Amino acid sequence: MFTPEERATVRDLLLKRAQDDEKIVGAALTGSGSIGAEDRWSDVDLYFGVAGGIAREDAVDEWSSFMYRQLGALHHFDLDVGYAIYRGFLLPGGLEVDIAFAGTDRLGATGPLFRPVFGTVVEHPAAGEGGPQADHLIGLAWHHALHAQTAIARRKPWQAEYWISAIRHHVLTPCVSSLGAVHRAREGFRCVALSDHRASRGNAGGKPRAAGPVPRLARRGDRASSRGGRG
Repeated sequence: MFTPEERATVRDLLLKRAQDDEKIVGAALTGSGSIGAEDRWSDVDLYFGVAGGIAREDAVDEWSSFMYRQLGALHHFDLDVGYAIYRGFLLPGGLEVDIAFAGTDRLGATGPLFRPVFGTVVEHPAAGEGGPQADHLIGLAWHHALHAQTAIARRKPWQAEYWISAIRHHVLTPCVSSLGAVHRAREGFRCVALSDHRASRGNAGGKPRAAGPVPRLARRGDRASSRGGRG
């Protein structure tokens, strides 16, 4: 298992390489590391701006070669969201490194977990704001509901469970966003109240202050929450 010190070393190495890479004109920390909320198991999350005239795929391939050659990456997977390509790497010791490659016109925050390191940051609507994102989530929810219904009718309980779990994911995503909390899909619905986190880092007098309660979502069987009582 990797140590926090090893994680910090890897992150610093990648940021230094990004500053020396002419293909990368900007970088930012994302995830829990961007607000100093990392714990023992946190991974490395970076967001790179690729220079104009450079194909993102070329930058991704070059960085992938470095990750395998210099850091001994064991595997990787991709998530293409249109404006950015996210490549997640698995390193020895179980450390996950997620790097987003976006054009310079998309080097900006899409949520509260974004801290620029270098380069010019642009402003654009955060993910989850506006109709397209909400419509997409709603569409996924009804799509999965229909498939769950079909699986139940076909007496395929495990298939139905898969689609029902996916519905829960897509329904709770906008709910979490409306609470002002942070949702990271691969970590489940672990809510981080940013104001509480900042409060826990100290008050005006410089003394540490205990964090307030984290937003709590109602669960099946939670009688108090379902009846509007105290949580």
